[in-house]
Amino acid sequence: MARLDVPLFEAMSDGMSLTADGETLTKRYLSESGYDATMARLRALDAEGTRTHLHCIRLTERRPSRAMRSPADDTSSNRDADPWVSEAIEIADTVRTIADESAGDGVDWIGIRGLNGSARRGLQFIGWDLYSGRCGIAPLFAALESRGLACREPSFALRLLQPLVDAVLENRSFDAGTTGFAIGALGTGGVVYGLTLTSTLLGNERLLTAASRAAASISVDEIARDLRFDVIFGAAGAALGLLALHRVRPESWILDRAVECGRHLLCHARNGISGGLAWRNDGARVVRGFAHGAAGVAYALARLYEATDTTAFRDAAIATLCHVPSVAAAEADRRRPAAGMQWSWCQGMAGLGLAQLEVSRFVGRPDVVGGLEHVLSELAAPSNRLSPSDQVCCGNVGSLELLSRASDVLGENQWRDAATARATETLARATDRGSYAVSAIDDKFSPGYYQGLSGIGYELLRLRWRDLPSVLLWE
Repeated sequence: MARLDVPLFEAMSDGMSLTADGETLTKRYLSESGYDATMARLRALDAEGTRTHLHCIRLTERRPSRAMRSPADDTSSNRDADPWVSEAIEIADTVRTIADESAGDGVDWIGIRGLNGSARRGLQFIGWDLYSGRCGIAPLFAALESRGLACREPSFALRLLQPLVDAVLENRSFDAGTTGFAIGALGTGGVVYGLTLTSTLLGNERLLTAASRAAASISVDEIARDLRFDVIFGAAGAALGLLALHRVRPESWILDRAVECGRHLLCHARNGISGGLAWRNDGARVVRGFAHGAAGVAYALARLYEATDTTAFRDAAIATLCHVPSVAAAEADRRRPAAGMQWSWCQGMAGLGLAQLEVSRFVGRPDVVGGLEHVLSELAAPSNRLSPSDQVCCGNVGSLELLSRASDVLGENQWRDAATARATETLARATDRGSYAVSAIDDKFSPGYYQGLSGIGYELLRLRWRDLPSVLLWE
């Protein structure tokens, strides 16, 4: 072993003896053979487990490569001359192809999810959440359908959401997506937003009614249980979902529930060591990003101020966002961006920059965007290489939103040109590689929005049509 001459032990698939170099070292070393263990596991599979494994087998038989496709493989009759629209249609076609419809109660996909409430993750059928579930897939198809660019099936977005809508309207339970408690993007808040956005894109009142019914389940007691506070799991995400619903269905109880989320956030705010406000995520960490930290909370508070004119929300948003840079520099943030994620939406400068732009706009404080021009210049620089990841949450496509939004808000076309250049480079790399770099080892197992194909497709559509609502900003 010291010479690194590591022995290779072997066992026959149907045997229990241990061998090396063709010699049997010990008989009945294993408690059972690999074959017997496999058969026992297969016999133990329930109907859902069997369906999961069968769909994984079917997916392995499908061609994963985008680069290998020829024009004859193009099954969509609604192509557009714009490269972003064409690519989004191709992505939607891929997402549609990898769907599973064998259960007969709608459309489903395989994705990576937590297993049985533990930190372990594995391949399972996805839930209804916005982050990686079907409420994040529907907006891509709804956006295409709203522009007359249906992918294979004109009403696919409605059909994939139909089981959720039926369950909500019939007061039946539904799997929001996460195995733990969540009221943000991974929970009911994300479901509310996904239904609201798809309803807006398609003009479907039944979806909006379902969104309103789902919103009612975000009770005061549920809000009080939240100890994450952030956009993905906590009250910040719940508030953003409720506010999006209130903008299209302005009923007082919806706004009241969003305000309760804001009060919950203010109640749990803590003074940072360099001044301003901060939240200890899940009772321990102070983090700065949009997904799990102060930037996302500041944005939610600013939108609450926009809706209510409550100065407490405005002041907290300013104090929070002004404190974000010092949080990163002065406190031991255990979730600092890893290599390649410094420009991400979730933890990096893309999310922080978006929060600066939007909070400044909503609270009327231009000084909140201090240093943003430098951030934009660095992101747009040709020397700034692409991140290893392409996904919206942690990768290159999420950073496009900051550049495009800066162009919209600041009126400077150079940032839109930079977004186009970065998107072009991302698309070229994906074509050369044969797939996008997303959270799974193969993009066919990441159909969702924040860490999968649907988000990439939708964000590319926003390069073409800026009037499409921004999902990263819960518009």
